[in-house]
Amino acid sequence: QAATRGQFDVVDLEARLGLADLEPGARVGLARGRWKVSAYRELAGAMEVGQPPGIGRSLDALLLGQDDGEYFWRTGGEVGATWGDRSRSLSLKAFGERQAAAAVEARWSLSGDLRPNITADQTDAFGLGWEARVQKGDDPRTGVAAGRLWGEAAGGGTGYWRALGSVSVSRHLLGGLAGATSLGVGITSESAPIQRRLFTGGTHTLRAALFCSQTA
Repeated sequence: QAATRGQFDVVDLEARLGLADLEPGARVGLARGRWKVSAYRELAGAMEVGQPPGIGRSLDALLLGQDDGEYFWRTGGEVGATWGDRSRSLSLKAFGERQAAAAVEARWSLSGDLRPNITADQTDAFGLGWEARVQKGDDPRTGVAAGRLWGEAAGGGTGYWRALGSVSVSRHLLGGLAGATSLGVGITSESAPIQRRLFTGGTHTLRAALFCSQTA
């Protein structure tokens, strides 16, 4: 929608329907300047890496019987603001949502049975989230480096906090081929419900460690 005085600059509408469970999901966002207000009911990934649910993970589930995802439903709203530009930005948001379990309704894949999903704790969460990004370069032929820090802290049914960070570098190799590598770390409070913990294995993670009273 075109920006006009007294109206929102951008209206985002997103709807999804799972073919296995026929469970509808939707997100509506209204943005004006740096501010954005959203309401949603959506299937979310616990790790918030990759693109759940996307075509790549759907193909992984069909071909391999698992897609490296741990999923839960969340219903609620958020209001946030973003400062900066593509090379450097900071986003803050306040949110309130109900988190609940998502059942696996698909029953088969080409490689056999599907891996089971986590059984998410049903809880109400009210808190703050943050995300900081930096990027140098925008052309893989000359090199692109990017960094991201994000996390959240919430109270309500179960109080918890978590923080994550990642860095990635991409570079031209030869011909039309480019290579990329990334490194990510994360930590979460011991009290976090299972859907807000960090999981390892698959293509997105390599290793985890338990130390003190934190899981990383």
